Amino acid sequence: QQALHSEAKREAVLSTMAYCMTVLSIWKCSGGKRDYRKDVETFIQKYELKASELEKSFDILIHIYELSHYSTRPLGEEEVQQAQETYGLLKQWIKEQKRGKDLFLRIRAFFKGL
Repeated sequence: QQALHSEAKREAVLSTMAYCMTVLSIWKCSGGKRDYRKDVETFIQKYELKASELEKSFDILIHIYELSHYSTRPLGEEEVQQAQETYGLLKQWIKEQKRGKDLFLRIRAFFKGL
């Protein structure tokens, strides 16, 4: 039972990371080689988010993702919440960008379900 609960947390983190990387590819920040550190760095630089809350949150998400992907240590509830906070911050950022971005990016984001 505990292993099942732990596996659900791991899947939640992996899914959150996958979603965030999909968003970065939609916003043209992905090199296509699944180098998530480089993709995040490109995103932060492209949209001038250095030292922002979103940048710090991505750093935490990457750390948690690596733990969930490469370690057998069980994840805690707090780690899952931190990963989901990054998702929330990214979603909030997207909403802010949609208000001011060109029509093509807004339509593309709409059809991708963002």
